Amino acid sequence: MDEAQLQHALELIERADLLVIGAGASTALPSVRHFGQGLVSECGGRLLRINLRESKVPLADDLGLAMGALAAL
Repeated sequence: MDEAQLQHALELIERADLLVIGAGASTALPSVRHFGQGLVSECGGRLLRINLRESKVPLADDLGLAMGALAAL
C-alpha cells in the first residue's frame, strides 16, 4: 500500500470503529508505535498493543497484552 492508498483508506474510517492492533512492535521500532498512537489520537479509536516485554499503552481506555503476538491472535 502506498501513501495515497493509505490516506484514502484512513479517510473512509468511521472514527468510532477504529482499532489499531500493534503486535510485536517494540521500542526498537518507534515509527510503528508512533504511527498507531497517532491514528488513535487523531481518529478517536482504541489501541491494542501485543508485546511480551513492552505492552504498556498510553491511555487507560487502550489495552496492552503482555504475551507473544501469535498466542494473542
